[in-house]
Amino acid sequence: MTAIHNASSALVQYLDSLLLDEGEQSNEDFPAVDHGLHAKESGQAVSALAADANTLRLLLFKVGEIPLTIRREIIAEVVEAERASLEPVTSKDGMLIRQFKYSGQDVGILDAREIILPEGHPARRPQENDGNVYILMFNGAGCGLMCDHVGEVVELGHQDVEWRLQRSSRLWLAGMVKANKHALLDEKEIMRIADQALSNKN
Repeated sequence: MTAIHNASSALVQYLDSLLLDEGEQSNEDFPAVDHGLHAKESGQAVSALAADANTLRLLLFKVGEIPLTIRREIIAEVVEAERASLEPVTSKDGMLIRQFKYSGQDVGILDAREIILPEGHPARRPQENDGNVYILMFNGAGCGLMCDHVGEVVELGHQDVEWRLQRSSRLWLAGMVKANKHALLDEKEIMRIADQALSNKN
């Protein structure tokens, strides 16, 4: 796993602020976390992210230069597709959905940018150039998450993640992998966002 060295200043600030509830920029090091207390208070959320009591199996991926990760067990398949082949549809709440033919059916695909980046962020602009994208198809959900690059699957312990304590904003963020600042997505919130967007599809 490698850190991103040439990210823009805005991107660095955004990543540094993710663990903070209201988006303020953090210090260089993340604040210390009482993992025992967090596990006690958020036991269900933590156990849902783990493959077993001690191990997280995480799939690394990126949108643009933003490093993300999600629990591998919820991904049924990673599909490569031409970006131009995905027909865009705007939902009633303004979220951009892509139509994708998967196993003989039309399914809705969300761009991860639409979820993780705030309105007006320069990196949120869709990349409509030619080329391929990768679609993380969720187990049994009939939808997927679009990204620009898929990396390896890694196994980490809970102590390797800086778990997010405050959850009143950025509910999609469960924590941050300490070694390289991959933002760990909360799959339950991702599924909720996908379900809401697809149900409001025009």
